Amino acid sequence: MGILMSMTGFARESGTLADGTAFVWELRSVNGRGLDLRLRLPNGQDALEPALREATGKRLKRGNVSATLTLKREDRPRLTVDKGRWNRRWPWRWSSPGGSAAASRRRPRRCWRCPA
Repeated sequence: MGILMSMTGFARESGTLADGTAFVWELRSVNGRGLDLRLRLPNGQDALEPALREATGKRLKRGNVSATLTLKREDRPRLTVDKGRWNRRWPWRWSSPGGSAAASRRRPRRCWRCPA
């Protein structure tokens, strides 16, 4: 993205991160006396705001600027129980929900898998 010479403008930049997350930045600006920055970030990305405000303040001095970040994560496989392995290790768990006190203290290991 180049240097902005006018206070009225629109920019859109998109790409993909190493983990497969797609992102889109949209910036809109209109004339204004001072710098008024409005950020719209996805849930959980609030920690980016201070750094974004600082970087924007270094590049822009005036204008009403709206910046929107959109993230789209690919659907990743969810964990499922490998019932065969579970039943070999804890055969009483699927048939009787109560189980014994000793059985409830045991924790499953290596019974989770991601579907292919």
